[in-house]
Amino acid sequence: MIINVLFVSILSNCTHYIKYTPDPERDIGDWVKNFNCQKSFHYSYKLQTAWLSSTAEGDCIIGLGEHIKGTWQRPESTVNFEYIGLGDIEYIKKDGKWERAVRGEESNIFEQIKRIMEFDSFVYKGFEQGYWYQFKPNIPFLAPKRWRDMKGYLKISEKTFLPEFIWAGLPDSTTFYQISLERYNKIRGIKPPRHNYNLFTVDINIEPRHGLGLINKRLKLIGLNYQLKIQDSVLVLRVPDYYRGTDLESALAPGSLEVWGLTKLKAESKRVIYINEDIKKPVYLTGKLLNNRDIKDARIRFDERHRPYILLKLKKKFKFPEEVVFLSDHRLIAAVKLDTRRKMDKIRLLTEMEYYRIEFLRAGIIQPLPPLKLKIFKKGSS
Repeated sequence: MIINVLFVSILSNCTHYIKYTPDPERDIGDWVKNFNCQKSFHYSYKLQTAWLSSTAEGDCIIGLGEHIKGTWQRPESTVNFEYIGLGDIEYIKKDGKWERAVRGEESNIFEQIKRIMEFDSFVYKGFEQGYWYQFKPNIPFLAPKRWRDMKGYLKISEKTFLPEFIWAGLPDSTTFYQISLERYNKIRGIKPPRHNYNLFTVDINIEPRHGLGLINKRLKLIGLNYQLKIQDSVLVLRVPDYYRGTDLESALAPGSLEVWGLTKLKAESKRVIYINEDIKKPVYLTGKLLNNRDIKDARIRFDERHRPYILLKLKKKFKFPEEVVFLSDHRLIAAVKLDTRRKMDKIRLLTEMEYYRIEFLRAGIIQPLPPLKLKIFKKGSS
């Protein structure tokens, strides 16, 4: 499984309950970062420039796709539009018919929002039914000759601590782009008007029928749209072609999970790993405490800051050291401080992954797999 994790503070998580008191001056960076870790949201936007305006609304499932409907308005005409973007594919509705193309900016509001809020600090301006910030937006295309004059405003919800309203434009409001966000993690799915399928052979070093059962359980846990069968003693996986190959490989990674004790002293360690594979950031491990076989169940939950985490339910109570790290497929994914006053049969696994990768991680914990390889067998079949 390919996991990129940035550890700002490797021991920042705690599994026993501490009431969260928001600090708008200090926490804004974490609130903005946490936007990337949500599963989905509904949005509406308004765009105004010197030559056109646009209004639209849509649904976004982060990491999968979006469905958006709206209008472009020019002095001489009004044009309705509708886009569905899934993976790297875009469906455009023209004259009542759907056309297929490479996915572009029109169906990727998530990337637009991330770009607007990049490369600048947020200045807290006060509380008014939410936390308000001013920032310098990264949106030069709105007014290419006046992009240095652009101002941005961000409202963070007092309930979810997630972006609720974003405005970026010129101070006189002749040119602006505003986005409202709501219904986080309520969107269930986005369906394409039509799609083709890719077929993969699955090279796995176990008996095909046994592999069929294991992979079926894994993919059902993720909720993937798929068909899996044995054809001429070979496992064949059929999936819509909007699923990226790299995501399929991550979804079917072995999924081994290990919990290790942590020490600050190299002399006490039994193993050394590195944060993001940087040899300048060693982590010293004392001994393996748990693995997949010790876990009874794993479910995704949100904490009071709306951060997604995996709640691990253990088969029995364990006594843990104060500091532990989690490894997935031998890669460091999280580190936590534990409440050592009592034995524990539940642990929160909080990491900074995108939600869909947390879904992959959870499925791997519940149903690990032997190493396997996917090979394209037939591309673009109906």
